[in-house]
Amino acid sequence: MRVRTDTRDTCILYRGENLKTVLSFNYLQAERDANRRLRDMRLEYPMDLFIEQVKLIEDRKAIISFTMKSATNPEVASFSVTGELRVEGTPEEISSALTQVDENPPAIWKDIYRDCVKVMVSLAKIIDIPFPSTSMDKVPVIS
Repeated sequence: MRVRTDTRDTCILYRGENLKTVLSFNYLQAERDANRRLRDMRLEYPMDLFIEQVKLIEDRKAIISFTMKSATNPEVASFSVTGELRVEGTPEEISSALTQVDENPPAIWKDIYRDCVKVMVSLAKIIDIPFPSTSMDKVPVIS
């Protein structure tokens, strides 16, 4: 079974005094091996988040393209989500929002990860496979 869609779903992630971020998904894909039985099968979902270099559009705007992929272990299903994050604000706010602090990724990266996982959970429901808990209390380190 394959689910593929081109979309322009948008959500506002954060709005500060002078900073606004808008996340848009433009490609969603979920595939499932219909011949694999899921009974008593424990699926793991390793996730890869690829964040491209920030593209400055104007003094007050930047775009970050991203792709998140996951393939279950054992191989039953795979997912791919792509999109972009548009950031608007002062150059200082944009730089601050996208800067890694110590060993921690920028908070905006966690927002991208969280919303990609939410989309993958929805896709998993469509192709009828269980998805692990989506508690964001334990967001994996993004590098």
